Amino acid sequence: MTKSTQAIDDFLNSSRLTHVAMNKDGTRILAVVDTVEVSGQVSSALYQIDQEKQVPILLASRQQRVTSVCAAGAEKIYLSEQLAGQSGNIVVEIEENGEGREIARVERVFSMDSNEHTGTVLIQCIAPDRVDRRTSDYLQHRLRQHYPVRTNDTGTVEILEIFTLDTVTRKLRRHHQDLAQLSIEHQVFPHPDGLRVLANRVRHSRGEIRIDLVLADLINGTVEVVHEEADSRLLAGPISMDGKYAAVQEMHLNERSERRSLTVVDLVAFSRSSLVSGWDRWPTPLAWYPKEKSILVRADDDGNTSLFKASVDRDCVEKLADDEGAYGTSLIHPRTFDIYSVHATMRNSGHLTRVRNRIATTLGIPEDQPQFEGKQHAITILNRDGIPIKCWLTLPHTAGSETPVPLVVWVHGGPAVSWAGWRWARSPWPLVAQGMAVLMPDIAMSTGYGQDFIDRGWGDWGGTPLNDLLDVTSEVGQRSDIDVTRKAVIGTSFGGYLATWAAARTKEFQAAISHAGIWDLELFHPTTDDPARFRRRMPAAMRRPHSPRWWVHEIDIPMLISQGGRDTCVPREQAFLQWSELLSSSNLSEDDQGQSPHRFLYLPTEGHRISTIHGTREWYRAVTGFLNERFFVAKSEEPACQSSDDCITPVRGNSDG
Repeated sequence: MTKSTQAIDDFLNSSRLTHVAMNKDGTRILAVVDTVEVSGQVSSALYQIDQEKQVPILLASRQQRVTSVCAAGAEKIYLSEQLAGQSGNIVVEIEENGEGREIARVERVFSMDSNEHTGTVLIQCIAPDRVDRRTSDYLQHRLRQHYPVRTNDTGTVEILEIFTLDTVTRKLRRHHQDLAQLSIEHQVFPHPDGLRVLANRVRHSRGEIRIDLVLADLINGTVEVVHEEADSRLLAGPISMDGKYAAVQEMHLNERSERRSLTVVDLVAFSRSSLVSGWDRWPTPLAWYPKEKSILVRADDDGNTSLFKASVDRDCVEKLADDEGAYGTSLIHPRTFDIYSVHATMRNSGHLTRVRNRIATTLGIPEDQPQFEGKQHAITILNRDGIPIKCWLTLPHTAGSETPVPLVVWVHGGPAVSWAGWRWARSPWPLVAQGMAVLMPDIAMSTGYGQDFIDRGWGDWGGTPLNDLLDVTSEVGQRSDIDVTRKAVIGTSFGGYLATWAAARTKEFQAAISHAGIWDLELFHPTTDDPARFRRRMPAAMRRPHSPRWWVHEIDIPMLISQGGRDTCVPREQAFLQWSELLSSSNLSEDDQGQSPHRFLYLPTEGHRISTIHGTREWYRAVTGFLNERFFVAKSEEPACQSSDDCITPVRGNSDG
């Protein structure tokens, strides 16, 4: 095994905190930690927090990966586990001795919620659509009457299935089949009455989709439309304990640029009111505080993803924690109002953390974290207009004035997101382990710096964001520990687009890498899976002038492009077209002997994001191999791809898997 492969395997095989849960009275706080074996097999361990000592106690070790966990009352714990070699899950009740008792077999579980008032557990599954519900034949072909083709249509057609588990009789009830119309791409929130859920539903109109907010009846499958998308889209959120209100994120779609705000919806009158309207952030509601009209909210804020408390009555917001990094899944203790949350940084993949009185305390789950050789700094660079751009610079220990290292500039996707926190498939550490410095800037359109920062790049994808990218690259390139003759730009999705655009329109870099990047904005807009949203993000006048495709003849540096075969956000045809035209029309096109420095990694079973361990490993191997070949850094014993056929899986027959 080479040094490169070993570093990537060690990185991916690290333990990871995947699920947290709490029962209604807060006496039980659970966490699930996954361990990845070298073979790729995943096992899970279930922990409970000793709330007196605030330390974890191991309750059970499971041989299969746990996909969801639920605490029902003071005694009962339910898990869903992946069936070995199958797509379905089993629902397991954990007994006092840590052993599991199988309750039922269902499809792929993504959520379990306990309702202690009704003595039930609501189980949400993503299931293959059946040709006939009396058979096990799955629907793999669909005669469509609407556009677009959504993410769940790229293989076996998938739908939402909802079950209720009676915790006394252990009987499982499948709810009405009409619930399949609810969106599986948005979260579903149970109503406290145990009879309804708040969800989103896709509605088709004029060749595009609209996302409506609905209340769905679990018994008869009927839906009440709470809000129809027009100038705004409401994304389902948590319901207050009395069942009267829901906190949702509102996406304002028909303005100069996309804006998001916190909105409270009356679930009786179906009216809505904006909350903390003067707050210049994009908030996501997480939970209602018990016995008061306040909402726990998460929002990007100056390079971090922080927790806030938004008051409904006083229309104000309070920051709950000031530490760096990103807070994810968060639960409110019903008696102490402490927050138990998954907190991650760029160096830490996620710890269970308690937030009390603005002080965050790590609770020791998981016990081990990936150990990285290198140093990381948060820096702020002023761009050409004097606007501060926050960046993270990660350097290998070998970097110094006598031994300057190559620089890889990594552009995030989105484009309206931030680099805050942890991403398994977009991490600097596998590159730093190869002796490269990695710069990760929050350029124009990043969230957490105010709406004006987003607006300055909106409708100008190849303009202001590129200028920010060039400005931060130039500034960091002046460091004595950086070798300015060896610079690469890399990105995924929007970041992949900008990396390609930089390769076509500048002479700043010596190599470029794009995963799921857009090559032709004109072809992308009508073929993506949410045309209405991207139509608003890409004014018609921008699409052709800002498309890298029309500047392919200017690309004179090697490019590595990669693509997931099941990606419907950026359809794979974008990558195929780019690959073809790089080989035929770039300044480094294929010669008469079929040689070119360009490379293409095709991942047929991945979607827009690289989500599997195997796919992530192959992608990092391709990226580090490509950069090693370009920059002669820590030369890998593995040969880099020597021809296009080594890196691309031809699309023939059923190669999508």
